[in-house]
Amino acid sequence: MKILYIHRTQGRGGEGVHITSVVRALRESGHVVDVISPPGIDPFSTAGDSPVDKSEIRSTGIRRLWTFLSKRVPQSIFEMAEIAYNIYLFPLLLGQLLRGGYDFIYERYAFLNIAPAVAASLLGIPRGLEVNEVCGVKRARDQKFLWLMEVTERYTMRRATALFPVSSFLKRKIVERGISGERVRVVPNAVHPEMFEKVGVGDEVRRSLGIEGKVVIGFAGWFDHWDMLELLVKIFFEIRSSVPCHLLLIGSGRMMGSLKDLIDELDISEDVTLTGPVPRADVVKFLDALDVAVITHSNEFGSPMVLFEFIALGKCIVAPKLDPMTDVLEDGKDALLFDPGNWDEMRIQLGEVVARADLRRRLGISARTKAMQSHTWGTNAETILDAFRMKTGSAA
Repeated sequence: MKILYIHRTQGRGGEGVHITSVVRALRESGHVVDVISPPGIDPFSTAGDSPVDKSEIRSTGIRRLWTFLSKRVPQSIFEMAEIAYNIYLFPLLLGQLLRGGYDFIYERYAFLNIAPAVAASLLGIPRGLEVNEVCGVKRARDQKFLWLMEVTERYTMRRATALFPVSSFLKRKIVERGISGERVRVVPNAVHPEMFEKVGVGDEVRRSLGIEGKVVIGFAGWFDHWDMLELLVKIFFEIRSSVPCHLLLIGSGRMMGSLKDLIDELDISEDVTLTGPVPRADVVKFLDALDVAVITHSNEFGSPMVLFEFIALGKCIVAPKLDPMTDVLEDGKDALLFDPGNWDEMRIQLGEVVARADLRRRLGISARTKAMQSHTWGTNAETILDAFRMKTGSAA
């Protein structure tokens, strides 16, 4: 089949990894995939090149304009620019579709972006919509023209042939917008198995930090207030005396200052490592240095890329029972999951896995097996293709 992939992102970090991974998996399945990106954006040259610390991202050329718009202008102006993007995209997309002979469109959903839905409807081309968020849900950025977002969101979703939300939370929201659940398939993030074949790549990190022989507990990402890392530090302080252990916090962010202050206040600086920004190319080595991967909290709709890196590395995971976690993990089988906000339960679970190497090993092996069998980009591509094979009757 011939597929046109459309996105409106800067193509960096997790979003870039997702875009390039889906395209790569579809191509490896033997299909032709063309990509339409915003001007000056090439996710294949920048996907995953940003360090864990977002503050370290540097943009050049027209990409600098997109970065400026997203970070500096008032939200209302930013949303007007999103609306105006349709004026640029529609003729470009229409011409590409008329020339290309595409079997279907695969679109990464973006607020106020209706050009793909209009073009696909005009030409009668099937269209899949990948959904990573919906309007009206609490997120990092406020939304000013919420009423308009709701109207355009219903329009673009109802005209999609198939929808691919990354969590069951988002599937429920989509169904609430009047879309039949039969058209919606949950497709979380995934991994490239070959990236996680090497064993013991974290030993170098352990040696360099002098934490060999200790149970290493950790987290990786951009440190923000909703990650509740101060709570993780406090719980670590309470359980660390039972077994020799170390807390490894991989990344940086706006909460770095308060974390340092808390660590000094508790006098545990020798037992905690704050890595600072880590280049994406080195992240796997740091993740592999962990024995226990902790997600203290997360948003209720997104599929965390780092979760799949943890499970592909066979890490023991302690995380909250939010849809993006329970879509992938089963409590007691391949992770320990606590009720969100139940910090006593989290403390007990963390203490248990720190004390029991056998439990860590069993949970990690089960999680890795599941990742390699059910959560690869190849299996995701097959889910997407199956939806269009059913629509078109194609066996390709």
